[in-house]
Amino acid sequence: MAVAALGLVLHFERPYSRWLIWTSSRSLAGGLAASLVGVRTDSVGLLIAAVIAAAATEAVVDMAIGVGVYVIRRHGTFANHLRSLGPVFITTVPLYAPLLVLLVYAYSAVSPWSVLLFFGPAFAAQRFYRLYQEEREATQQLGIVNVRLEQANVSFTTALVATLDARDRYTAGHSAAVAIYARDIAERSASQLESSEWYTPQA
Repeated sequence: MAVAALGLVLHFERPYSRWLIWTSSRSLAGGLAASLVGVRTDSVGLLIAAVIAAAATEAVVDMAIGVGVYVIRRHGTFANHLRSLGPVFITTVPLYAPLLVLLVYAYSAVSPWSVLLFFGPAFAAQRFYRLYQEEREATQQLGIVNVRLEQANVSFTTALVATLDARDRYTAGHSAAVAIYARDIAERSASQLESSEWYTPQA
């Protein structure tokens, strides 16, 4: 847990709430994963199984906490964030598990100093994962902004139509009625088009 927390010390920057959430989730996930690896294994097979279980546990806990935070902050639904984080989980375990198995085996069978050989690749992988996480968060924020902008445009258009209709009592409500009729016609045309696609004339 301390290693996971120290790994994010250099990234202590605004917004501090995001840094606190990242540090807490990484520390908790790392602690649970370490509890699995800490189990004494007498064979290479058990060692591989323990490392794979630890990697999967870390990924699941980190993903669950991340999805929970987004849902609590009302940035989307649980299913949407789960779909966006699913590919990360699928690629994380197969990518890191073999490296972790090799690292743990070298640490226990060769020498603890062998860990230094993995420092560079591990640091690069951590940076790559952080950049991916920031890009994913920026994409989600952009989607939220686009939805809000679309809602604002609809509200502005509705208010503009109501204002124009209110200026002339003879045409009051005419534009709104035309808009409703146009929407209904478009919906019926779309449904008829879908029905015709399923219809196959008999010879």
